[in-house]
Amino acid sequence: MPMTAEMEELQQKGCDCLALLCAQCKCMPCEAPCCVIHGKVFCCSLNISLSDANCDSESCYSTEHGCIEVVAKLCCIYVEAQLPPGSDIGLAC
Repeated sequence: MPMTAEMEELQQKGCDCLALLCAQCKCMPCEAPCCVIHGKVFCCSLNISLSDANCDSESCYSTEHGCIEVVAKLCCIYVEAQLPPGSDIGLAC
């Protein structure tokens, strides 16, 4: 089950391809986990992996995750989008 801390750890292994304030894409090592997704819309969150899926509740807004957030790792690509934009994405290419 992909938890927020695990997704943040995955992000540190990547190399920025593109980042535009509210969305970013990174190249990752093609290693386990192969497919994980975390999504948050206001107070509802969803975590999906190849072996598990679960729903949970979170605060409707935080400075770290905003109101809406999607984080996914699919093979060697990591994608994150967040509204409103947070300080952790920035600009890169």
